Amino acid sequence: RRCILNRIKANVAHTKIELFVGGELIDPADDRKLIGQLNLKDKSLITAKLTQISSNMPSSPDSSSDSSTGSPGNHGNHYSDGPNPEVESCLPGV
Repeated sequence: RRCILNRIKANVAHTKIELFVGGELIDPADDRKLIGQLNLKDKSLITAKLTQISSNMPSSPDSSSDSSTGSPGNHGNHYSDGPNPEVESCLPGV
């Protein structure tokens, strides 16, 4: 998680990252485990969900709904280009 946040230059204090394998959330307590210790199949797709967290988010429902509808399209197109070797090199080996 830390390596992914560093790669996209996200503010660690204001960004939450959730990792999913097959739609199932990977517990943050498992972050220090090797991929081989997570009971994954030979080929698994790991999906990351980035959420911006801030103390003033609920202040304006209109602005939060606008940003939530625009963000997935922008980020989805940027990160859907396929595997990124630089990010994958940050992941622990099997």
